[in-house]
Formats: sequence, structure tokens, C-alpha cells
Amino acid sequence: MRTRVVGVTGIGLVVAVWLGLEWWFGLRGLTGYRLDLDVYRIGGSVWLDGGLLYGELPALRIGGDLPFTYPPIAAVVLAPFAVVPFEVASLAMVVLTVGALAVVVVTVLRSLNVSPWPAAAAVLAVVLMLEPVRETLGFGQVNAVLMALVVLDTLTRTPRWPRGALIGLAAAIKLTPAVFVLFFLLRGDRRAALTSVVSFGVVTAVGFLLSWQNSVQYWTSTVFDSGRIGAPHARSNQSITALLARFGVESTVLWLTLAALVMVATMVAMWRAFAAGRPTWALSLNALGALVVSPVSWSHHWVWAVVVLLVAGVGFWRRPTVASFWLAGGGVALFVLSPHWWWERDDPWTAWRWISGHGYLIFAVLVVLVSAAGVWRDHRDNGQIKTTNNYIDVR
Repeated sequence: MRTRVVGVTGIGLVVAVWLGLEWWFGLRGLTGYRLDLDVYRIGGSVWLDGGLLYGELPALRIGGDLPFTYPPIAAVVLAPFAVVPFEVASLAMVVLTVGALAVVVVTVLRSLNVSPWPAAAAVLAVVLMLEPVRETLGFGQVNAVLMALVVLDTLTRTPRWPRGALIGLAAAIKLTPAVFVLFFLLRGDRRAALTSVVSFGVVTAVGFLLSWQNSVQYWTSTVFDSGRIGAPHARSNQSITALLARFGVESTVLWLTLAALVMVATMVAMWRAFAAGRPTWALSLNALGALVVSPVSWSHHWVWAVVVLLVAGVGFWRRPTVASFWLAGGGVALFVLSPHWWWERDDPWTAWRWISGHGYLIFAVLVVLVSAAGVWRDHRDNGQIKTTNNYIDVR
């Protein structure tokens, strides 16, 4: 209990210092403007007023407009942000995001059989420096909250809810978490996979009940309109689609072929991780593969680097090797420095810009391919106990 109190106090101090620096330097402002939060509030307000979510929306606070790209149930969930002043909503999103990150850190450490309370505060301090986390906080994005739902669903030892229910909920709010059903399928947990599907269906059905016209519009038309999610060649997009767009290639067949190859490699790598008793690494690989093949993976979507780097860091701490050093240390450096922002939009695409401008993408592809090839194999230290529950990493 004393260790837990110290750990929780440490997390509180880290968060307090970070919030204080935010306020002192005015980096984003605790109650300042957050673009995606503005869109969420507009979506929630339109739903509350009985309006159309996928037509012409009210203007943003900074002028202009952006589309609401999530399913209607997301507007319902986000509606509370619309009924409070923007400054209150902004602060609430910061607190919610940092809290979700703390949940992720503690859950992952527990799944790795590491006592979370002494380490969580130090880990969270590093996490808050990662560019995907900074972007998530800056935009007021829900990525960290959805990641927390997935991490809790996949890595909690004995959940009090039907395993799979949280992934279904997350996928109903924002479709991309549906890819983590693959985790259950490769793990051999068909019940959890089915629960995810049922949960998704139930939550989506609630969306139909609460917003019938918007739900029909979304699920019969809007969901297929990829043009609503932004330009693929934007610097912060780190995916195969972005790479092809910057080469001037618009072949859907080529994208599907490359995406299929990446997902095959991802599944092989995940299978190896499960076979080695490393479900937390399997989850990390699942996330990396999904980010690579997604049509758009904005840098704030790469908040999953938190899980990847945490697993890599614990691996290096337990068994220092050259490979684990570069994976953990190099990964932290990459996601802190975020080299795709080093370049102006109109800078020439030199060889160095091609490499640094696709840093996240290259990192993910290399990790997946090397893991699939079995170069980074699981080495169990003396005294490790292999568990029979494949949701817990062996020590």
C-alpha cells in the first residue's frame, strides 16, 4: 500500500509539473484552443439540436469549417463537451487524456509483471514528451482514451467486464480500434472476438436509436467517403498511403497489395509473440501494423508508441542487447524529435527528407518485419515463470 501511495503521488507530481509548465510557457494552454475538440463540440451540439452531422456544420471558433468524421454515436458520447464553456471542455480533455495515459502505463507495466507504482511516474514523464502525445493533447483528440479502452480490454488479467466489450465500444466511437479484434483471433480467444463484434453492434444500434437519420447517412454513404479525412500527402500522415501520395502514385491496387503484405507480416510477428508468451508485444505489433496500412495515420494516431516503447524499454532493462537498445532508445528519440516536422511543406524531397520525413512509418515497418523474421526472439531470464494465461507476459 505504501508503495502504491508513493507511486500515485509521483504520478500526481509529474502531472502537476507538466501542467504548470504548460501554463507558465503557454505551450498550448490548459484551457486554450484545441481544433479537434472544437469539431467534437460542434458535433455534440448539432446532435443535441437534432441537426445533420454530415452536412454543412457551424463554423469553427477560429473560422472555417471541418467535417465530423466519426459515427453518430461519437457525437452522443462527446455531447457533454458541448454543454460547458470551451475553456472547461479544454481543461477536461487534458485531464481525461493524461488520466488515460496513466491508465495505459500502469496496465502495460502490470501486464509485463513490473510493479507499476514506483516506475509509472518516471514513465509518464517520458510519455508526455512524445510528439504523438503532445499532438493528441494539443488537438484535444480522443486517441489516448480509445487506446486506454483497448489496452484495458486486452491486457487486464481478469477483467470485470466481458473481454472484448471495450474494443467494441471504442470501434463504435471511432472505427479504427476494430483492427484489434485481430489480437483476440490470433490469441485464439474467439469468445472475446465475438464479444467485440456484439459490443460494436449494440453500441452502433444505440446510435441508430438516438440519431436515426444521421446513422443511416453515415453507414450507407459517409463511411465510404475517404476524402473527408484529409489530404494523404500532409506531413503528419505517416502511412503507406502518404508515401505513395508523395511519390505521386494513386494506385489503389498497389496500396492494397502493400497493405496486405504488411498485415501478413504483422500476423506472423504477432503469432511469434504469442508463442513466446509476449501478448503485450503482440498488441504493440497489432497497433504498428494497423498504423502502417491505415489510409491516414496522423502523427497523433501514433500515440500507440507509448505501448511499443514501454514494452521495448522493459525488454532492454531486463536483458540489455544492441537490438533492444536501438529499439527502445532509438524509438524514444524518434518519437520525441518527430523529424517529419523538420521540413517545410515546399522543401525538396532529398534522400534525407525521404528518410526523416517518413520516420514513424519506417520504424514501424522495420519492427514488424524484424519481429516476423524472428530476429528479436524472446529470451527468458532465470526464474521466469511461464503463465497459462496468455494475456500476461512471462517475466
